[in-house]
Amino acid sequence: MNEEQFQRLVSEIMGKIDHVPGSNMDLLMRMAKQRGVPEVFRESITSLESSLGTVRLILGYLMLDLEATRRERDRFRTTLEDQL
Repeated sequence: MNEEQFQRLVSEIMGKIDHVPGSNMDLLMRMAKQRGVPEVFRESITSLESSLGTVRLILGYLMLDLEATRRERDRFRTTLEDQL
């Protein structure tokens, strides 16, 4: 999600909040105070950063494995060509 999409989503949510009936608005405000929106975003970002770190690590290992596999392939190809 880029900045423009995020801003559009926030605007859409704010528009929907403006149309919430008064009795439900009180409930909505109590819920928001119990678990603040910034806290939810912070937790989401922390989780996302952790996941991205794991993906980077896995990709690093995959790249090393790919390079080793290519070297082995080339070595075996050379050995096979020398035998023929």
